Amino acid sequence: MGEQENIDRFNKYASEAFAILYSFFPQACNFGPHDFDVPKDEDGGITDEDANFVSATVNWLKDEGYLRIMSADMSGNFYGAVLTGKGLAVLKLIPDALSNPAPLGEQIQAAVKAGSVSVAKTLLNTALDAGIKYTMAHAGIPV
Repeated sequence: MGEQENIDRFNKYASEAFAILYSFFPQACNFGPHDFDVPKDEDGGITDEDANFVSATVNWLKDEGYLRIMSADMSGNFYGAVLTGKGLAVLKLIPDALSNPAPLGEQIQAAVKAGSVSVAKTLLNTALDAGIKYTMAHAGIPV
């Protein structure tokens, strides 16, 4: 699998994870690979590769401080997942460059529901950039 394909898959699944978490906030929620728009095999199941990629994406978001997870299982299901202050801050951000005045979280959620993968990816990149600036600012690094 090529680097760009991995980035595209990450962006898609990260957008979907943010949409799930934003829709439940402030309550914790449970979700897994079956809650994502992943390709299905001939039996209608999700391949181990796709389940692992979804899991890796969610774990990266957790490791970067966008969400907390109480526990996870070997099948890639997450339990007690909730946005952190950082995750909520970037999803509530309303970028000046966007003509839509809705917070990023609402825009990502709408794009995922509408199946607008490219829009969701663009919005996700804006959110991740904001997360970097948020982290730097809270670490005392000038942005």
